[in-house]
Amino acid sequence: DETKEKIKTSDIILIPGGNPDMLYSKLEPYREQLYKNSDKIIIGESAGAVVLFDRYFLTKENNFYKTMEFYDGLRLIKNNFYIDVHTRDNEDYQNELNFIYNKIGRPIYEIYNNGSIVIENNQVMRTFGTVECIDRSRLKE
Repeated sequence: DETKEKIKTSDIILIPGGNPDMLYSKLEPYREQLYKNSDKIIIGESAGAVVLFDRYFLTKENNFYKTMEFYDGLRLIKNNFYIDVHTRDNEDYQNELNFIYNKIGRPIYEIYNNGSIVIENNQVMRTFGTVECIDRSRLKE
């Protein structure tokens, strides 16, 4: 009850990073309260950002289980697009992201360690630092 009240009365909610599975299991009991207060500023850092979506993926390099997987999220952000945090600029990593893009068919925002994005009404409003987008215009034939 105390956590629900803090969510209700806070102007800004910060969801930290860490292991996405563990983070999701801790936040899931508060999903309804977070959804009711989704008009507030919610800041997700690393895993805290990906778990905000309906569904999210983790590349094998970013997944504690060392496999590329899709997971259910908190459903605060609809999947008009996906995000990848801690993006790496190497060929194998980029090939994996292109494979995922081909599988899901929706843009993927690659957020490097110095980057961030602002999302409002399920749309990317602004990016900061190094953020790139994989979409049809960027894929190699």
